[in-house]
Amino acid sequence: MTDLGLLDAISYGSENALAAKMRRQLSAHSMIEAATTNLEQAGLRNTGSFVQYRQDFGPYTFFAQHETSSDTILGSGHRYNTGIVTNAGGINNDYEYVEVTDDFAPRLGFAPQTNYKGYSGSTDVYTPIKKGKLLDTDYGFNWHLFNTMDGDVYRRGYEYYAATTFRKDSSVIVLDQSYDRYQGNDDYVTTIQLARPRNNPYRFVDFTGNFGMFGGEKFRQLGADIGYRPMKKLQVNGTVRRQQLGDSTQDQVIASGNWDMGNDKAINGRVVKQGRDINAYVAFKRSGNAGAEYFLILGDPNSPRTRSSLILKVSWPFEIKR
Repeated sequence: MTDLGLLDAISYGSENALAAKMRRQLSAHSMIEAATTNLEQAGLRNTGSFVQYRQDFGPYTFFAQHETSSDTILGSGHRYNTGIVTNAGGINNDYEYVEVTDDFAPRLGFAPQTNYKGYSGSTDVYTPIKKGKLLDTDYGFNWHLFNTMDGDVYRRGYEYYAATTFRKDSSVIVLDQSYDRYQGNDDYVTTIQLARPRNNPYRFVDFTGNFGMFGGEKFRQLGADIGYRPMKKLQVNGTVRRQQLGDSTQDQVIASGNWDMGNDKAINGRVVKQGRDINAYVAFKRSGNAGAEYFLILGDPNSPRTRSSLILKVSWPFEIKR
């Protein structure tokens, strides 16, 4: 079976952005995937390629990926990574080698870090419990050892975590400790999380605290997420965050709601308070018509402050069969 995808966005006279993808299922246990991108602007052209191969051997999965980019300003670069994943008896392992050159720059992609190579790995152990107060436990460890392409130390780090779920009310307690030496700084963060219940998107409460050092400065972030469904057709959510980094403090409050009008229609809205800035919008959405979606938005979801605007957004898929 072969799947094909194509997206071409054109701003006449100024920009053209194209992305294409192909996925071929070679057998029940192997597949190959390829993609290409092309961005053209005034005085600039950027192209990218991606190829991936995956093969299953019982509980083992081998994968290899090869990406390249070519840019008229930044030159040519590549990203290679390969590894193996295992899954047996509730124990998951993932080991990988990766290298990214300094000139790797897919402008129609995402490459936040370049000029490094090295190894990473993770182990996760999940154990369901048949009787007693606990429903399950989950703990694990991951690590990374990266150098620059010239061989200098780039990044070192590890993380270990433990979590458990209570059978009575599905409350989850998580403890996480991470360490990362990056750009001369020793960053470490301890995370404590309490959520109740688990995996309920309609009614939940989640409290999270992060404490430690980041970029050589003291770091603390406290947050709460709440979801509630007062009636069958109405869902409301709220989020509160306070982050302190050194002498800087940032606060954020988000309130959102969604009214299900039945069939394929809904009204949703959101209010965001970021520091002293407040932005609000409300939107009518219609979806489910052979995959097509229609949005009529009063306000601007991407603006830091509320602004007067009326936006009509339409998207629809297409399929080519042979």
